Amino acid sequence: MLIPRRHARLTGPFGIYINHVWQFRNGNWMAMLLYSTPMFGYYARMMGAEVDGDLWYYGNSLYEFTKLHFHGGTIVDDSHIRGHYIDGNGLTLKDTFVSGVMHPRCYASAGSVVSGEENGPWKVFLNSGGKE
Repeated sequence: MLIPRRHARLTGPFGIYINHVWQFRNGNWMAMLLYSTPMFGYYARMMGAEVDGDLWYYGNSLYEFTKLHFHGGTIVDDSHIRGHYIDGNGLTLKDTFVSGVMHPRCYASAGSVVSGEENGPWKVFLNSGGKE
């Protein structure tokens, strides 16, 4: 007996993002070729991120490239970096600033400023709040 799968309907801007942008971003062959090379910084710039100097990316996921800012010499090691977060009020897009070394399983979301030489492992950087 086959049981039909029920798919949640995603509507609004986040639904468009998940159904179109996310699939394009995860299926991108160029990102896979440049992963863990010094050339990944050029790819991130091409996608809209601001990269000052070298970026060594061994990370897990990057989202909203136009909202991401990397200081020179940044190393992202198995971390999640995003320019968005979702709470009870909906989807929020803000700039995320990253510098130093992001150790495994660190998470930086919209509006966070990650500074210092080493961060992590397992640290979470969230927006400090406030209205714009």
